[in-house]
Parts: sequence; structure tokens; C-alpha cells
Amino acid sequence: MIKRRGFTILELLFAMTFTAILVVSITVLVMNIQGIYRRGLALRQVNATSRSVVDDITRAIASAPAVSDTAYAIDFINGTSTEGGVFCTGFYSYVWKQADFLWQPGSATGGGAVSVNGDKDYRLLKVRDVGRTLCRPAALGLSSCPTLGGTDRLRCPVSGTHNLTAASSEPPVELISSGGLEIALFSFDIFQPAVSSITGQVFYSGSFILGTPRGANIQGGLVSTEVCQPPGEADIFDFQYCSINKFNFAASSIGSIGEG
Repeated sequence: MIKRRGFTILELLFAMTFTAILVVSITVLVMNIQGIYRRGLALRQVNATSRSVVDDITRAIASAPAVSDTAYAIDFINGTSTEGGVFCTGFYSYVWKQADFLWQPGSATGGGAVSVNGDKDYRLLKVRDVGRTLCRPAALGLSSCPTLGGTDRLRCPVSGTHNLTAASSEPPVELISSGGLEIALFSFDIFQPAVSSITGQVFYSGSFILGTPRGANIQGGLVSTEVCQPPGEADIFDFQYCSINKFNFAASSIGSIGEG
């Protein structure tokens, strides 16, 4: 007589429990690895974009002429929030837009009040602008632009539609590409430049906050802190894709020999 042996119910339960725990553990491990990888991609993309922006701006400043009697920067104030602005070096100008005012597909009113060559879908545009024409309020049809803290950086209220038109045939260049991951500016500050009375050189310094809207707490177009927020405080929470960093830069122009 052949005795047949099988698994008892208890042994089957132990085996199934062990298998389930093993599968769950592997799944959690894979998800954590994917999260670390995605966060690394976000950090790398933000850092790479910031380096490219800083390099481009410092090169433009290095070849720029001396400061003229026009403003060097304008902040566009939409309601109570900063929509964006423009920074003029003398040969190239940089037009930027805050994260809250970015163009949304299918939106008839999105994109804010300021467009460039009729286009509102931009983050940070480099525009050929000899003579700083885009930093003249008249170019926008604006008035009542008080200076910021007594400097020649202006704060211009905007509403309706205002179009910045580049006089050059050279098309504007977008410096912040999404690259599969949403990246936007939360601030862009150029401080009052120092001018050498001897050489006419202009020394600029500035800072900007660049990051992903995901995981950020945005108030009035600006991030309230420069770090990723927990789920209860972030407007759109996705920590795996969150990276918010502040970058500083300084550069000097060639001065009066660059005029003309």
C-alpha cells in the first residue's frame, strides 16, 4: 500500500504568506528604486537647465555695452502677483514668466497679459534686442511704472494684452525646455548694477528660483519656500518629481567700448 503525502492547510498558508510577503517586498523595493531614479532625473534636469541659463546670461552680459538711460529690468505686475518680467543687457533681453501664469493648452485666458511676438507660451525667452527697447514701458504701451526701491528697475502693472515685439529678425530662443518634465521659474531677480565711472563696465548680480511646480507651495506666483513640500502643503504633490533650487550669479559687461 502506497502512502501519499501532501501539504497540510497550515503549510500551504505559511507558503502563501511567505510568497505574498516576498512579492510585496520586491514591489516596494522596485517602486522605491523608481522613485529615487525619477527624483534624480528631476534634480539633474533642474541643475542642467540652471547651468545653461546662467552660462547664457553671463555670456550676454560679458559682451554687453554700458548702461544707458533706460531701465535695465521690468517686473510685470498682474493684479497682486508678479506675472514675469524682462531683463535687458544691451544686446540681448530675457523675458520670463512665473509658473502660475504659464500657458495651459485649451485655455482662452491662460498665459498672462504679456506675450512676445504674439506668443504667450514661454518660460524664459532670449531675444535679440539691441538698445534695450524691451525695457522701455512705451514698448508695452504702459504708464505708471514706479521704480523698485528707488532703482531703475521698474514695476509695471499689466492687464488685458501687451505684446513685446522683437525688432530683430532673429527669432526668440526658449531657454527652459520641459524635456518631459515640467520646469518653471518662480522668481528672477536682477539687482541694481554697479557701474565703473572709469571704464564704464557694469557689474550685475542676480538670482532665480527654478524648479518643478509639482511638490511646490505656490503663493502669488512664487514658491513660499525653496524646498519640496509635504502632501498637505503642496499645491500639486508628487515628491518623486519635485526639485526646487535657488541659483545666484554675477557677471560684468565690457563697458563703454561695447556701445554703438
